[in-house]
Amino acid sequence: MHAKSFASPPKGRIASGATAIAMLEAKPGIGGIQTLLAAEQLRQGTLVQLLPDYRWEPPTLYAIYPTRRFIPLKARLLTDALTSSLHSVSGIIPL
Repeated sequence: MHAKSFASPPKGRIASGATAIAMLEAKPGIGGIQTLLAAEQLRQGTLVQLLPDYRWEPPTLYAIYPTRRFIPLKARLLTDALTSSLHSVSGIIPL
């Protein structure tokens, strides 16, 4: 077996996971989508996973607010809830 590599520039970018899934299901092609978002389609077989060992560079999520000294309670509660719930999601790597 010979391994070959090639470059294929992307034809476009899609910001919506649902739109990406619909496009991949509608017409043959290859696209990158988070396994978590496409779990149902993978189970149903309408999408198949290619290159299971390939991993995208994980994105970084930031919560930005004006100062650490006077963080509003709502902002603190939101960031705390997001931080604790995201740790339980498959594929999320805490810093």
